Amino acid sequence: MSGLLPATALHDMLVAVASTPGTDFAVPPVEMHANQAAGWAIVLLGLVNLPLCLFYAIRITRREGHFVVPALMLGGVAFAFLEPIFDIIGGVWYPPDIPLPAATIFGRTVNWGVVAAYVFFFWATSYGAYAMMRRGMRLRDLVLFAAAFSLLDSVLEMGAAKLDIFVWYTRHGEPVAAIFGLPIQMIVWNGAYAIFSGGLLFLAMPYLKKGVRALLLVPGVTIAYAVASSLLAAPSIWALNNDVSPAVSWICGLISCAAMLAATLYVATLPPIAQLRSTSVSPSSPAPADKLARHSA
Repeated sequence: MSGLLPATALHDMLVAVASTPGTDFAVPPVEMHANQAAGWAIVLLGLVNLPLCLFYAIRITRREGHFVVPALMLGGVAFAFLEPIFDIIGGVWYPPDIPLPAATIFGRTVNWGVVAAYVFFFWATSYGAYAMMRRGMRLRDLVLFAAAFSLLDSVLEMGAAKLDIFVWYTRHGEPVAAIFGLPIQMIVWNGAYAIFSGGLLFLAMPYLKKGVRALLLVPGVTIAYAVASSLLAAPSIWALNNDVSPAVSWICGLISCAAMLAATLYVATLPPIAQLRSTSVSPSSPAPADKLARHSA
């Protein structure tokens, strides 16, 4: 599949449309070479996880009678092959010699380890947070769940960046507003997305349970992740692609983090979700599952 969508006229059009006046996107470190041993380790880690994902896809589908979990996994596959667009905008570079490449899209390499990682990430974060909301679990528990994913994903990405598997870059090298090479807004979004997507899934679930409508999640999760992360991270993306001072980079990064946290809190406190959470601590109120049954009808 190499060369599926090479960096030609379409890539040039993307750059022309999204670049600010007088400014082009930051130039990636095209001379970079992948750490082969570390690259294979990451690829194998992702691929070994796939049977576990398949197990849960079958188990939850049989138990719940809907195809939401497999659809979330397919959404992860779809996003993996759309990621190069956002890599160009957000300053992410995978060396062309990264092990087990799947495709080259807009001049950016997609490898099967990344595809496998998105398969796990999209279903585990979204469905995990949704299940917690359905049970009326406390907001603190949701935050801890999101924080765990943020820690896991951030440590993996920081390690991958330090081991030359991929890199975040700016016009003048590595991002300033970053921790161990990972921009601070991504540290926040790695966890915040769980609550954000889980809340959206909670609202849409009554519709998605009917037949093949769950397949709407394939474009749905890619749009939700891509649009939300791009809009909320807009200040940081602007700083990455422009010649700004370290102070401005940090201010932009913190603004993006605040926007992500605000959007996540808004979703987590929407009335249908908050109502289940409040009734779960009231003995005289209907059980959260009963409330959900009426909400899902």
